[in-house]
Amino acid sequence: MNFFRKSGKINLESFSTANQKKESIIDATPSVIAWRDATFPKGTAFVVAGNFLVLLIRRPLGGAAEQREAEGYRSQKEGITMGKEAKTNAMRILEREKVAYTAHEYPHEEGVAVDGVTVAASIGEDPACVYKTLVTQGSSKNYFVFVIPVAAELDLKAAARSVGEKSVAMIHVADINKVTGYVRGGCSPVGMKKQYRTVFDESVLTQQKVYVSGGRIGTQVCCAPADLIRAARAATAKIIF
Repeated sequence: MNFFRKSGKINLESFSTANQKKESIIDATPSVIAWRDATFPKGTAFVVAGNFLVLLIRRPLGGAAEQREAEGYRSQKEGITMGKEAKTNAMRILEREKVAYTAHEYPHEEGVAVDGVTVAASIGEDPACVYKTLVTQGSSKNYFVFVIPVAAELDLKAAARSVGEKSVAMIHVADINKVTGYVRGGCSPVGMKKQYRTVFDESVLTQQKVYVSGGRIGTQVCCAPADLIRAARAATAKIIF
């Protein structure tokens, strides 16, 4: 395999010659060197671009032997795209904490958050068991995380009381990544860049299962409430209207 980088970034223009064609884009992470044992058509170049592995074929696959090689590559593609690289930090922590979970994908536009009620409908679940993660800052300037049903509204006064603050306020959307390591629409109560004090609305205790963001837009994880609360090192309180 050949990996091409220039000043730490990918220069795709160097591959825009007439005898090259983009064969496919595989959702992956930059750690693609782990896939060096796989076989691909001769003349294949690999470029890591952000969270994508771009495969560029240096010459058209014209001969029968080359076609067979391409078929061999295609037969391996599904196995290559799955594995450790597909897991988020939230998933890795759930596994480390021995929490059984299932991951569920839902449709979305790249980088665009989807509201929680729509997410619940997309995965075919009652919004009552799908929870959203809200990040606030208290009067002490400390950050606090509250996890509530997607259709509910956070009671800021009750939330402040639950963590012993005079008041709490939602942080600005632009600060979500800086504070949590996640993006808006993909913020999970598990696996933030720091362990913040976390409170689930007490309604979670009445659910047999609970869904929260899996740590990226387009993914939810489902597990038993008690296990999720343990993994998030959270408490429970009445924090919604």
